[in-house]
Amino acid sequence: MNDAAKTQDTISLRLSGEVSTKSSATRKRFHRRLIQNIRDALGREGIKYKVVDNWYRIDVQTDDLRAKDILSRIFGVQVLNDAHEIQYESLEDLVDQTLPFFKDQVFGKTFAVRTRRAGQRESIPFTSFDVDRAVGAALFDFSAGVSIKNPEVEVGIEVRADKALFHVGDVKGPGGLPSGVEGRALSLISGGFDSAVSSWLMMRRGVDLDFLFFNLGGPEHTRNVITVLKRLTDRWSFGHSPKLHVVDFRPVVAEMKEKSPKKFWQILLKYQMFQAAQYLVRHAHKHLGIVTGEAIGQVSSQTLANLGTIQSGLSSPVFRPLVTYNKDEIIQLARRIGTHKARESFPEFCDLAGGRVALKVSPEDIEPYVLDVSKKMIKQVVQQRRIFTCSELSLDLVEDVTISEVPDGATILDVRAPGRIEKDSIAGAIAIAFDVALEQAQLLPKGPTYVVVCEVGLKSAYVAQIMRAMGHSVFSLKPTTSAE
Repeated sequence: MNDAAKTQDTISLRLSGEVSTKSSATRKRFHRRLIQNIRDALGREGIKYKVVDNWYRIDVQTDDLRAKDILSRIFGVQVLNDAHEIQYESLEDLVDQTLPFFKDQVFGKTFAVRTRRAGQRESIPFTSFDVDRAVGAALFDFSAGVSIKNPEVEVGIEVRADKALFHVGDVKGPGGLPSGVEGRALSLISGGFDSAVSSWLMMRRGVDLDFLFFNLGGPEHTRNVITVLKRLTDRWSFGHSPKLHVVDFRPVVAEMKEKSPKKFWQILLKYQMFQAAQYLVRHAHKHLGIVTGEAIGQVSSQTLANLGTIQSGLSSPVFRPLVTYNKDEIIQLARRIGTHKARESFPEFCDLAGGRVALKVSPEDIEPYVLDVSKKMIKQVVQQRRIFTCSELSLDLVEDVTISEVPDGATILDVRAPGRIEKDSIAGAIAIAFDVALEQAQLLPKGPTYVVVCEVGLKSAYVAQIMRAMGHSVFSLKPTTSAE
């Protein structure tokens, strides 16, 4: 969006110390990206503005009242103020112009003058202390006195070589580094408090994110993730258009449950998630690592030993911004970020009903069961993922394919294991292996309504969604009892 030709007010942005202390070349790059992010943030809302890069400050000139809140969510901004700009010729002239602006604000109240000199200080013929003393003396008779430590009103003045800005109302920004200056990573998002907060912390360190969601709980789980992710990216992700990769992981869970002990389910699940994430990182060639919301000891699967095991064999780096955080600290950050209420609106899909989780699992403990879950299946579910632009996400994208009863005249596709079919056959059903159903679904005639059946409703829901994308009328039969 083009800058506004004329604006009335200025919002002055003081940048994070981590930006201002960089070398000249790095700082130029950071400023370019920061201004790009500012333009994107304001442009999304149709706000007219003008950006002035003063090197030591960035000024945004706009008369739109929405701008200040938006700019307070730009990473790399430490503090922002409403600012009234004046031209001055001398210290006396500067002091004279403070009176009409500040005298009503300090009337009957204690105050302190806070002056900063910015830019080419050698061109300013007086010190900050000179301004503090002269302005303080001019305003004193209108006030209840000076209070340096705890004033009711702070008179903020920033003096530059050719002009001065009167500041009103310091607002704290998030600080950190401008989003995008450190490259891009892939964040595993679950819809809980932790993954959204860990993503925000990485974004604050200058990392652009795309997101990977492993669907385990069907439509309700997906709605949860969409709601939280929209809140996170709409409010905080600027200068970058993040993508959400949705991988239906229910077939992997079903196979894992069939072939491994319950005490290893949670560890194996996360191990396979990391393998799938690494496959995506390697083939997308965009991401420099994987981000997760794990914290040491928060749950049984996150003991120090288990965290090491679930990432064993990975070549991609894993970043865990929350690794030392307490849960109450995470929830407090979620409130600041704005994802807290969105998260509370939905139940969390949390475990696999496997009972007690082994606390100290080694890579050798799970190696036999890792081999039992086909790498072909991992590759297959990742390749068949759905990709969305986060700005376009809505709950309308969530489609429920499950039904509780088989409609009259429907064709039943039974993708259960052969042993289970022999033990408990379904009259009239067509027995077809899970992988064969995926490979040959496009060959089935489009006329009939199909109902897919499996042991626990995970593989069947996956097949049904794949078939729907091919144009079939198809449902997954919800099991009457849920196998552990």
